[in-house]
Amino acid sequence: MRGAPLDPVARWYVVVFMGQECPVSNESIPVLNGLSAEFSPRGFVFVGAYVDPTADLETLRAHVADYAVAFPTADDRGHRLVKIAGAVYTPQVAVFSDKGVLLYKGRIDDRVGSSGASRPAAVHQDLRDALIAVAAGSTVSIKGSRGFGCAIPEAVP
Repeated sequence: MRGAPLDPVARWYVVVFMGQECPVSNESIPVLNGLSAEFSPRGFVFVGAYVDPTADLETLRAHVADYAVAFPTADDRGHRLVKIAGAVYTPQVAVFSDKGVLLYKGRIDDRVGSSGASRPAAVHQDLRDALIAVAAGSTVSIKGSRGFGCAIPEAVP
């Protein structure tokens, strides 16, 4: 988001598809900040991918600051990462190996249900469980549970 290329060295990459106007995405930032802090020492790099093609860079940079996003963010308004991961909503997460193999794609947790109703805390922490399994060398289901959030807007041609 600052105009410099992202070049983190990691064993795994956690790409979080984010929408600056999506309430579910915004409510997930503290959880994602915590997961990033917990799993970064284990070789995971979190990257927030902003996907709204109608947003300008100043708006996205302000969002990073206003919501205290504690991990690197990237401009994906052209949907390059969206296409690679097959992402369809925010906040959806894709975990890749350092070789680019998709290891997990799905929700962060079940704090927000399919009806849109929120719980005070998640019962199932899908992303955390997937990261633990990946770090342990276990296989995880590539296709995680579908979460609830906001549809990714179509890219502007």
